[in-house]
Amino acid sequence: MMKKVRMATKAIIRRDDQLLLIKFEDAHGVHYGFPGGGQEHGETLHQAIIRECLEEIGQDVEPLALVYVREYIGANHEFADHESHFHQVECYFECRLLSERPFDSASVPDTNQIGVEWVPLDQLDHILLVPQSLGRIIRSGEAGPVYVGDII
Repeated sequence: MMKKVRMATKAIIRRDDQLLLIKFEDAHGVHYGFPGGGQEHGETLHQAIIRECLEEIGQDVEPLALVYVREYIGANHEFADHESHFHQVECYFECRLLSERPFDSASVPDTNQIGVEWVPLDQLDHILLVPQSLGRIIRSGEAGPVYVGDII
């Protein structure tokens, strides 16, 4: 069986000096991630991020610029014992919220999703953010490389 690379979109949504993140809890504890998920066949990246944000955070968004591309090669990361076969290319878009519904209106939350939170940029080093290094790049405010590679 040929293994495939999965395409995914992720949203970077800012308000003041905060990022909108999804909060998860699983066997590894509490951690945070960016809203988004897998692109479906026949769907553009913009359509995917709009659908994923509606499903996970219950909000309509407008995708703006593609700002980062990250690869996740499971064999190179801390969960290699059960994700070694997984390879995903993630396209991170700056997005603008078009709605302000309660976050509990998410229609299809991710597995282990326990909330949606505005997290201050100066707190990103104090939470477990996946990927942590992307939080540092965003917090620095500097224009980083678009392709960030297989970062943790």
